[in-house]
Amino acid sequence: MSKKGFFAARKPEQGIAATSTVTIEERFDLEDFERQVVEEARANNEIRHITKDLIDPDPNQPRSEFDQDAMNELRSSIEQNGLIQPIVVRQTGDRYQIIAGERRWRACLLIDGISRVDAVIRNDVDPLTILLLQIAENNHRQSMTPMDIARAYQRVKELTGGSQKKAATRLGVSESQMSITLGLLKSPDLIQELAKGGKIRDITTLNMVNRLHEQNPAEAKRVVDAIIEGRIEPGSVRKQVNTTLQKSKGKIEHAQEKTHHIKADTIEFVQNGESLQLRFTSRKASYDVELPMDSNELLSMLNNLVEK
Repeated sequence: MSKKGFFAARKPEQGIAATSTVTIEERFDLEDFERQVVEEARANNEIRHITKDLIDPDPNQPRSEFDQDAMNELRSSIEQNGLIQPIVVRQTGDRYQIIAGERRWRACLLIDGISRVDAVIRNDVDPLTILLLQIAENNHRQSMTPMDIARAYQRVKELTGGSQKKAATRLGVSESQMSITLGLLKSPDLIQELAKGGKIRDITTLNMVNRLHEQNPAEAKRVVDAIIEGRIEPGSVRKQVNTTLQKSKGKIEHAQEKTHHIKADTIEFVQNGESLQLRFTSRKASYDVELPMDSNELLSMLNNLVEK
């Protein structure tokens, strides 16, 4: 990403050279952001030493949980090496709210020997940039739960005018991954609880469990219970869910009672070996329905209908 800037342009009297506005199509880059912010602050002698008790977390931080073991490791690192990277904050009255570096600040709170934290004050960062930064920082240093990610992606979508394509571009993910992730927000409680608990962090695997729930809720419940109780090894969850998903296909009696409406652009008969399929094609997808007859049987049936 070019260093065109991450913030809305600022007035010269604010003390740091103005930067241009990032276009909505650009992908957010965490390393570029932190490098630019710290370089500017050091060049202008604007690294501040703020009393740590005057700093508050962002209430909109997308991460809902902080792993205690990881926090203890970070605490030990800061005790040995100091706070190498300043945090980034914005001023709110007499206090400061964290933009980036909440884990570092929380680790400093655990260290009695640290009373002040090195920080860069930036009051010009727009809400979308703050959110993208927090998502990138959490994913880079310690993954959020899938539900945290889904809610954060939804907020990015809202802040990019409701465009899923623009949101995916800013996040640096594919549109299909964006769609799968947002799908968690509409998944049943069983799947959301699994995603919140962090037992499964792979969103594709969670989507497969969700698909299994759509086909066979009882089987999905059995699989989820096995995951939570540790009876399925984390590395084999996707394989086992996929196997169960394949076995469950076509075994739901009530599926025949459902009515599906498909708006097709073309309809054709396709001979596949000894079977005959009816293919419906639309702009978005194609559907093949295997008929319980061969071509001769179909022609005979059609002829009988015409004669009648």
